[in-house]
Amino acid sequence: MLKKISFVLLLIYASSIPGIAQNHSYKDSIELVKAPFSGLKFYQHDQKLTMRQLTNIIRPNAEAFTYLRKAKTNNAIAFVAGFAGGFLIGYELGAAVGGKKINWGIMGAGAGFIGIGIPFGSGAIRNSEKAVYLYNAAFR
Repeated sequence: MLKKISFVLLLIYASSIPGIAQNHSYKDSIELVKAPFSGLKFYQHDQKLTMRQLTNIIRPNAEAFTYLRKAKTNNAIAFVAGFAGGFLIGYELGAAVGGKKINWGIMGAGAGFIGIGIPFGSGAIRNSEKAVYLYNAAFR
């Protein structure tokens, strides 16, 4: 039991440390920072970029722009699926707190939506990393 608790605590600790995927000192390169609970953050010249700004910067590089569009699509699908799944699960848990019986079918559907969103979220991260890598390759 102590091993399981230690392992879970280690996973929580390890996932709370932000990782830096791209860290270049080139003038116009883009830095990609992965934060565990807040997703991806993009920086250029030490300023945080919005997705719209990132799109405008990467647009001239056709191959990087293709990966960025895929990342945006994957991110949108992951967000919608995760939101729907979280809503269904939260609704049923709220009903249970209110004294009603849990509908396990709805709970299962919510878990299914969340399960569908996970691979799309991973795809968004992977495609964002490729887009930034390809964009930054022009500065090497």
